[in-house]
Amino acid sequence: MASCGATAFRDSLTLPVSGTYTLLFDPQGSTVGTATVALYTVVDTTGSIAINGADVPISLATLGQNALFTFGGTTGQVVSTSATNATFQGCYNFSLLILKPDGSTLASVNACGASTSLTNKTLPSSGTYTIKLDPAGATTGSATLRLTSP
Repeated sequence: MASCGATAFRDSLTLPVSGTYTLLFDPQGSTVGTATVALYTVVDTTGSIAINGADVPISLATLGQNALFTFGGTTGQVVSTSATNATFQGCYNFSLLILKPDGSTLASVNACGASTSLTNKTLPSSGTYTIKLDPAGATTGSATLRLTSP
């Protein structure tokens, strides 16, 4: 991963096998200096969310952590989801997605501020869907998720 600045962040990744891994820090050209590197064990926040049920407060305290909340849907059902009261820093500070049962994206939006929503999305098949909240870059925070169907 290339970086041009004082900080860089690599979002979470799943290691393919057990073993010893090496981090390579390679300044370009004749550049010299120091750097501090931190590794985090990332465990996503997971759970379920009910259509037209209670709002779900989430807190993401580890860099790279996402929120993944599942719900059952049926073919042709229309749903809306929102994230409000978000405290993640920066513009385009988090993404909100609805993932289909096969893991592909049904809809997504990048938020810039404390709230965003995906409205009136028609589910293409019956199955278990996932709402994913993904903070952008090196930020932590909290938000409230809601899922409705008219």
